[in-house]
Amino acid sequence: MTITAAALALALCLSGGLQEQPRPAKAVESIFGLEIPVPEGWTRSDDASGSVGLTPPRNKATPDDPPPFMIVVMPPQPLKGTLWEMQRAVFDELLKAVTLKDAVAPKHEPSVPGPFIRTSSAGKDAQNWTQTLRLNGLLTEDGYIGIMVYGNDDLRTIGTMLHSVVVKNPSKTPRPKIVEAYRRRVQQSAAEFNRGGLLVTAVPYDRLWLRSDGVADVTPLYLEGHAASPLPGKIDPGMLQGFYGAWKAAGDGEVHVTRAAGKPAQVYRRDSGKLRLDDQVWTPMASVDGLKLDGAWRLPDPAAKRRIEFTSAGRFKDEGVLEDVGHVPVPAWAGGHIVRLERPPARGEGTYEIREFTILFAYDDGRRWSADFSIDGDDPKDLSKLNLRAGLLQRIP
Repeated sequence: MTITAAALALALCLSGGLQEQPRPAKAVESIFGLEIPVPEGWTRSDDASGSVGLTPPRNKATPDDPPPFMIVVMPPQPLKGTLWEMQRAVFDELLKAVTLKDAVAPKHEPSVPGPFIRTSSAGKDAQNWTQTLRLNGLLTEDGYIGIMVYGNDDLRTIGTMLHSVVVKNPSKTPRPKIVEAYRRRVQQSAAEFNRGGLLVTAVPYDRLWLRSDGVADVTPLYLEGHAASPLPGKIDPGMLQGFYGAWKAAGDGEVHVTRAAGKPAQVYRRDSGKLRLDDQVWTPMASVDGLKLDGAWRLPDPAAKRRIEFTSAGRFKDEGVLEDVGHVPVPAWAGGHIVRLERPPARGEGTYEIREFTILFAYDDGRRWSADFSIDGDDPKDLSKLNLRAGLLQRIP
């Protein structure tokens, strides 16, 4: 029996209440190098295959019914292919074994709780009850670890648990770098989540970032900035979904970008430093790594009185511009109830650093804030207009 099949067998055993001698779970369970916080009243079951089950308490109103869902942590496995290729392969094996009827197409998500990526599906079980199958995966120095969730899961509870997982032996894979960056002035939309609501923000550019690991990133906006976001580290060329594809150079004159598995590559042609895709012209984005600003900027409204001042020595003094631009906090994951980056203070000063199209602020009182950042025009020496998140700042003469 494979590890994934053994994990599924354990899950089905737990759901039927047949697993013998589970013990009360500790407040934090150490499992395969993961420190997993566990709510009160849960139990832990260890299977001979090595998989570990974590089960919530039964419903007090119907104590004879099995728990609504269960979590199974699978032992580390050697990585085969990329992280996303491994994730897909393990999930496909689980989905075949669980034999859900009318299962929906798997959904692959990088913006999920904690250090994980997630794949999900749902369908009808043998009793015609709707069941959800989710696989949360991550890569550690010990290998790929999958955390399977099966049943009628509680996203809020599980999200809180996985968000707080501590990885004792994280992967040492270096963070990928942006090696080429392009954009074209076509308005895009970026989603922001605030207190359970979805806000759609207009972004003035369509972007294409080519990464050192072969990922083609077309994300319109990283609210906290690329350098401060956990998402880039969760993506590899094997994802091929949403804003993330794969690229490779074809000689000196072409760049081939694949956006989805089984789809033909888009052929971008190099032309005097630019990229051309059919009638689209993509211009290179001026690098901002190590940029030092000197002067004051404000929002475009002539009546705007708030300003932010920068010095070439790496200091800033903000009178409320950052609060205007960053009025929405950044959740820890898409739609999550936990905030990773609070909105900036109304006023403050401190030091700043610019890298990876991100401006990072360190306030003198210890607070931190960051945002997506770029020069608005094509001339790297023209700092009259700056893009901060989805806002435009104009230099004050």
